[in-house]
Amino acid sequence: MAMFIEFLELLYQLCLTINTEHFSEGRPSSTLLVFFSGILGFSKDCSQFLLARQFCPYLSGLIYIQRLILLERALPLREYRAIGIPRRPYVNQLDHLNSVREKYMIAGTEHLLTKMTSLRDFGRNIARTEPSSLLFSWSDDGEIIRYGDFQLSMDKFRQIPDYFSSRAEKICDKLMFDIKPDIDLVMMKDDMVNMSSGYSFVKHPADGLDKAYLDLLYSAYASRESKLSKDGRWRWKHLDLYLRQVTKLEEMLAGGLYTACGQTPRARHLFTITCESGPSTSCSISVWNGSMGYVLRHHKAKRQMGREFYVVRFLPSRLAHVMYKYLVSVRRFAALLRREQQTQSYLYHYQRLLFHSGGKPWCTARLTSILKQATSEIWQREVNIRTFRQIAISITEKHVREVHSPLNIYDDTTADADLNAAFAWQSGHRPLQRGITYRLDGAFPNQLQPALLHSYEWASTRWHEFIRQPSKVIHSPHERTTSPSEPSLNIATLKRNVSCLM
Repeated sequence: MAMFIEFLELLYQLCLTINTEHFSEGRPSSTLLVFFSGILGFSKDCSQFLLARQFCPYLSGLIYIQRLILLERALPLREYRAIGIPRRPYVNQLDHLNSVREKYMIAGTEHLLTKMTSLRDFGRNIARTEPSSLLFSWSDDGEIIRYGDFQLSMDKFRQIPDYFSSRAEKICDKLMFDIKPDIDLVMMKDDMVNMSSGYSFVKHPADGLDKAYLDLLYSAYASRESKLSKDGRWRWKHLDLYLRQVTKLEEMLAGGLYTACGQTPRARHLFTITCESGPSTSCSISVWNGSMGYVLRHHKAKRQMGREFYVVRFLPSRLAHVMYKYLVSVRRFAALLRREQQTQSYLYHYQRLLFHSGGKPWCTARLTSILKQATSEIWQREVNIRTFRQIAISITEKHVREVHSPLNIYDDTTADADLNAAFAWQSGHRPLQRGITYRLDGAFPNQLQPALLHSYEWASTRWHEFIRQPSKVIHSPHERTTSPSEPSLNIATLKRNVSCLM
């Protein structure tokens, strides 16, 4: 063991020596690490150089490792006896850190870390001028898109959103034990500015949905088809199978939210969706104007705008109804079952994230796996989320996007100015100032006013039309089914039997 520790210390000394190597005659290429980074700039077959956007990730990895090595040199966690580096002191740690930082990390010094950081920044600027990594071409009739040796018809593309919606409907019906709730999104109430912890449209008092999941509990407890209980006890094997189907439903919902609601979001943003408000977060899923949508904050805009912005995508009606059943009944019933498992196998912690595993949001690889499975079944070719996103954007530019003249609602000086600008002048304001100060509707967040919501609804509806999914359906009332297998069973008796589970 002692020899192995000594070997690790000597290996660290080698890494530190490489990272702190001095330039020969001021030439960075004279150092081993810069020479090695140049080798990483070749393609796999060594026939050409990588583009800047392909090479920058390699530089970022080397920079990250260099920082860790230099940080350990400045403030060692333990003593390195073989190479004579003492453990970090308990006092004046900032002085020790600054001594290393000023020597190796400040821009302008002739050391590897600053050189690679400068090279990466230059590469990022070059990457903005490079062509797209995926170049598409179209057939003469515009119905087939091609890239490389792969071609895709628009009918085949439309089958992907339908795949997720159909699978989600099928799984959800099984999980609901064929209970068919009366869903009318037009009549539903929601409060988009309610930031109280735990709030969602499910808990709006006017909707009366807070206890709706009990119908599913009563049906599961009494139905012979559910097989979840027997003689007043849970059957843990069947319960595990039910929860696996819940996870499968969540995967189909994730695929549907990614492909069927408008322009595809980034996966890391999709997995930040919350199904209810938290202490410092708002609920991401809302009901507005008879439609269900989800709100995402885009942080990438901070680099250029200095602030983030909101994007809303509205669900097609089929997917919205499945999401309604999931949030109102299935998810809450599944949470109850997992609480029942507390004393059986593991401790359950409730999470507000819509898509999570073990309390952590799903990784992007999870969505890639979901999408690859769908595309391999329908297109006979696996496509990852990055390629699918590029295809969707290209299709939008070709088939969905409408060409129109931009409208400046704050114009009050040109010949095309709206006469309504006179109202702003009469009040002593320019239109922009009046809009910021007085046009805000208190029923909506400042960043999501009705005009913006209408714009996002229009964009989502155009996408729904292209993929041939209805945005809304005419509500037809029907009686709610409570227990399909034993309709004659008295619900009051069931309430007494399952009261111990509440």
